[in-house]
Amino acid sequence: MPPNPEIPTRTSSTKRRASTSIEEEQAAKIKKLGMRIKIKKLDLKPHESLDSSYWRARASVSQLLQEKDVLKKKQSIQNFKFQACRPRGEMSQAWLETAEGKEIVEIMRAHELDYKMCERRLGGSTTIGSITTTTPRKSMRISLRRTDDETL
Repeated sequence: MPPNPEIPTRTSSTKRRASTSIEEEQAAKIKKLGMRIKIKKLDLKPHESLDSSYWRARASVSQLLQEKDVLKKKQSIQNFKFQACRPRGEMSQAWLETAEGKEIVEIMRAHELDYKMCERRLGGSTTIGSITTTTPRKSMRISLRRTDDETL
């Protein structure tokens, strides 16, 4: 009778390693924010009238998108640091001149403008998360009149 063969221990699926690098942690945060954004976007279905609950939900999605943009910006700058060794001030300016830097900044501005638009639509006092803003309510007619006067 042959001796029993040795059975190797399973190492690949028994335990997962804890992510220790900063890049992996940032990627995990971005992924979590992406999932939260998907869940929040489910509330964004426009109803017959775009009431305050719609604009409040849209503002919270915009706020989450801004948080995600900040994390992406940090991650992009971190990757840029490793590619080019420059002093701190020059590095941020050089990053802004790259195609990726320009794209991220444009997306950040778009999400910021979207959030401000939601605030204007809500008018008055708005509470989203822990932020409370107070914006004066202006009628659409007055704002349109001003833009017509400025174009003349």
